[in-house]
Amino acid sequence: MLLFVFTFTYLSQEVQAQNNEHTFLLSFEDIQTANLQNLEEAMAIIPFFNRYTEQGNTIITYGTIGIQTIAIYKDGFPVALDQNINYNLKTIPLWDIERIEVRLTPMNTSSKNSSITIHMFSHKIPKKPIWSNVNVTNTSLNDLHSSVSVGLSNVKHSGQIGLSRSFTRELYDQTGLRSTVIGAFERYDINLKYTYKILPGITLHVQSDHSSMKTQNKGDIILGTSRVSDSHQDFKKNNLWGYLQLKASKNHTIQLDGMIHRFNNDVKDIDKDLHTGQQTTSENFDRIPSIGYDQGLIKLSISSQSKPLQYTFGIELSHTRDNKYPFINAVSTSYNDYDAFGLISYQYKKTVLLSGGINLWHNNLSGSYLLPKFQIKIAPKKVLELNFTSHSSVSYAPFTQLFYPSFLNNGSNNNILLKPIKKQVNHAHISFHQGNIWVNSGMLLINQNNIPQVGNNKTLISKGKTSNFTTYATMQFSLNNITIRPSAMMHAVNHLRDSGNLTFFYPELNLNAFIKIPHTKMAFGITSKFLGKMTKSFIVDNEIYLSEQKRIRYVSLRLQRSFMDNKFNISLGLNNVFQSSFLSNDIFQLNDIDKTRIGNQNIICGYPKSFTIKLSYSSF
Repeated sequence: MLLFVFTFTYLSQEVQAQNNEHTFLLSFEDIQTANLQNLEEAMAIIPFFNRYTEQGNTIITYGTIGIQTIAIYKDGFPVALDQNINYNLKTIPLWDIERIEVRLTPMNTSSKNSSITIHMFSHKIPKKPIWSNVNVTNTSLNDLHSSVSVGLSNVKHSGQIGLSRSFTRELYDQTGLRSTVIGAFERYDINLKYTYKILPGITLHVQSDHSSMKTQNKGDIILGTSRVSDSHQDFKKNNLWGYLQLKASKNHTIQLDGMIHRFNNDVKDIDKDLHTGQQTTSENFDRIPSIGYDQGLIKLSISSQSKPLQYTFGIELSHTRDNKYPFINAVSTSYNDYDAFGLISYQYKKTVLLSGGINLWHNNLSGSYLLPKFQIKIAPKKVLELNFTSHSSVSYAPFTQLFYPSFLNNGSNNNILLKPIKKQVNHAHISFHQGNIWVNSGMLLINQNNIPQVGNNKTLISKGKTSNFTTYATMQFSLNNITIRPSAMMHAVNHLRDSGNLTFFYPELNLNAFIKIPHTKMAFGITSKFLGKMTKSFIVDNEIYLSEQKRIRYVSLRLQRSFMDNKFNISLGLNNVFQSSFLSNDIFQLNDIDKTRIGNQNIICGYPKSFTIKLSYSSF
C-alpha cells in the first residue's frame, strides 16, 4: 500500500524555516477562505482529522484516536493541559491565529498526548509604535463575527489587546420543527499579550485568553401540550500563561514556564410553557452534565544549542482539579503529575543527526512510567533527508471515567484505577527540499493499549487495543503569486485489535490554493477536503457492530480585493459548496459470515451552503 500525495504551497520565510517540524499546515489564507471562526470548525478542514456531530455531541478523531488524546498548543502552551476533560473547542477562537500546524511524532519534552500535536500560532506583535486591526464578517445564515485589536511597541515593551464577538445561528433538524441539532451560540473574547525585555538577556512574556459563550438548544413541543424543554449552556474560561527566559550564555538558556487555567460549563434545562410564558430550571443528568476544572502548570528547563551536541533538561509539575464536584463518594476529584525529562541531539558533521530522550512521568493515581523516544536523521537539512522516529507516550482516560458515578458517566461505573492509555508510535519519512519546493512522504503507525472498555458489572476496565496506519506524502511549492497545496493519504484503522481485529481503509484528499491576480489587487482562494467512506467497529454486550459513515466533501471559495496599499480588504466567500448538513450513517451487526443492517442515523457534518462577506482593516 503506497499512496503519493502532492502539496503545492506558497511559503513565507518563517514557515519555510519550520518545514522540518510540521507535516501539514493550515495557513492564514486557508482559515480566511473557509471562514473558520473557532478550532472546532477548523478540525473539519485540517488534514488527518474527521469531525461530525452525533446525538448532540461533537466527535473529532484521527482514525481510532480521539481529540481527547491529542495535545493542542497555542504559542507553545497547552490550551487545556489535558484533553480528557471534554473541553469545548468552539471556545477557542481563530480571529487572532496566523496558522495551524499538525506535527507527527514531534521530538519534544512532553510525555502526554504527544504522538500527534496541533499547534496554533497567533500573529506576532508588529514592530510599530501603535497599530490597530478591525475585522467584520457576515454570512447569509445571519452569522456575525467581529474583532478589533490594538497594540503598542517600543524597544523594551510590546503589548496588544484584542476583543471579539462571534454569533453563529442554530441548525434545525430535518423535520423542520422547533428542535435544533446544533444550538445557536454567542461568544465574547478578550485576549492579551505582553512582552518585556528586562535586560538584553532576560525576557518576560505573558499571555491570557478569556472567553464567555452561551449556547441554546431548542427542543420539540411536547405532544398535546404547549410545553417545551430547552437546554442552555453557559461556558466561561480564563487562561493565563507565560515564561521568564534567561540567556545564560551564547548557547545556553534557562526558562521558567507557568500556566493557570480555569473554566466552567454550566448546563441547565429550561422547561417552558409557550402559552403562559412560565418556565422552570433544572439540571438533567441524562445530557452532558455541568463541568468545571482548575488546572495549573509550572516548568523549569535548561537548554543548550551548541554544536554538535544539543540538549534540554528539566522538570514539570501539573495539577488538575474538578471545581464543580470536588469530592464524589468522599474521593477527591483531582490528580497531580510530576515529569522529569531529558532530550539530547548529536550531529556528526552534515551526515547524521541522532536524537534521544526520556521522560520519567509519575501520576499520583496510576504510578510511574518510563517513556523513551528516539530519532535518526540522515543528511539533516540537506536536499534529501531520511528520518525515522519512535517514541512512547501516555494519555489520560476521560476524567468522567476516572471519577464520576454512572448517572454522570453514560451508565458506566467509574474506575479510579484506570491505567493511562499507552501509545507506541513509529514514523518513517523521506523529505526533499530545494528552493521553494519541499516534498515529504512517509508512513505512520500508532498502536494504543489500555483503552477503557465496559467490563463486568458495567465497570470500566483498561483493556482495549487499537491501531492506526497511514501512508502519506506532501509537497509544498511556490511560484510567483500562485499558491497551491493539494494533499492526499490513505488511512487503515483497527478499532478492535484486542477482539474483532478488523481493519478498514479510507482515503483522504485535500486541496488548498491562494492565487494573487497580477495588476488587479485581487486574489482567489480555495480550501477543500474529501474523505471516503469510513467504517468503525465497536462492541456492545459482547456483540460486534459496524457503523459506515458516508463520504464527506468540504469546498469553500473566496475572492478578495485590496485597497489603500493593502490596508483595507473586502472578501466574498462561498462555503460548504457541495456538502449537505446531514450525512447517512448505517449501523450493522456482524455475525460469523456476514453483516446485518439494523438501523440508520443521520449525523451532522457541517452547516449548509452560505455566502460570506468580510471587511478587514489593518493600520500596518
